[in-house]
Amino acid sequence: MRSKKAKLIVSLSVITVMLAGCATDNDASFQQDPNDRETPGLSRRDHKEIQVGEEIHREILSSFSVYTEPTANEYVREITQTIGKVSHRPGLPYQCTILFSDKIYATAAPGGRIYITTGFINILDNESELAGVLAHEVAEVQYHNPKYSGSKQALGAAETAAGLAAGFLGPYGMLALVGIAALNTMTTEKDLPQRVDMADKKGLCYMVRAGYDPQCYIDVLYKIIYADPNQVGLLVDYYNSRPVNADRLKHVNKVFRELKIENQTFDTHREKFLGSISSVKALYFDGSH
Repeated sequence: MRSKKAKLIVSLSVITVMLAGCATDNDASFQQDPNDRETPGLSRRDHKEIQVGEEIHREILSSFSVYTEPTANEYVREITQTIGKVSHRPGLPYQCTILFSDKIYATAAPGGRIYITTGFINILDNESELAGVLAHEVAEVQYHNPKYSGSKQALGAAETAAGLAAGFLGPYGMLALVGIAALNTMTTEKDLPQRVDMADKKGLCYMVRAGYDPQCYIDVLYKIIYADPNQVGLLVDYYNSRPVNADRLKHVNKVFRELKIENQTFDTHREKFLGSISSVKALYFDGSH
């Protein structure tokens, strides 16, 4: 029987073939051609991207444990869709899946698919912090690197992603790179800070538009960079795909200062958050993990 890791690598080869049909659509500015629409708000490229995301999602469901408690899932789904509606691509069917893992991790896949672990939810303190993590991932879905515009580059990037992830990052790191490659945005070490900074900037803007306190996202980054030594091992994959360092914090704080929020007030919705994800917190409070 093939391992789950091997199965996901094989399926990636199938997914990259599907990419050939949309990899040449260079859409860095996200301006849709009115003549390229199949349904209102969605272009043919969007439909192809959603299809790729569905293929990846099916493999994820067969390769990773999913946390299915209904209250927590409905709560996270609602926040994800609220943020998606104020993003640059509001027509995508944004959905969030909670992965059952102690690892502190979140990632995105094509077509509006977002993933967050129970371990990540557990370290958060309020709804605005959760919204900040999800907003960053929604922003990741907005990014297309024009460097990888041809189908051959897309295929090569996807294969490279699978090899790197399988060899060095493990299944959750592979999950991140699968999503990046499938979006035709395989990121080199040089490009990574640019992509993360873009997602941070857009994510903060989405938070404000959706009524969430952007300061809470900065609080999450500080939690990660000053994580308890016992948590560092659980953050390895996140550090690799979303590096948190002094330069990133400097950039995020600069973006925060430029936000037009002087006359706005925010409620972090801590009590609602704790009530809605109480089942997740209980996983880590009762000593079973």
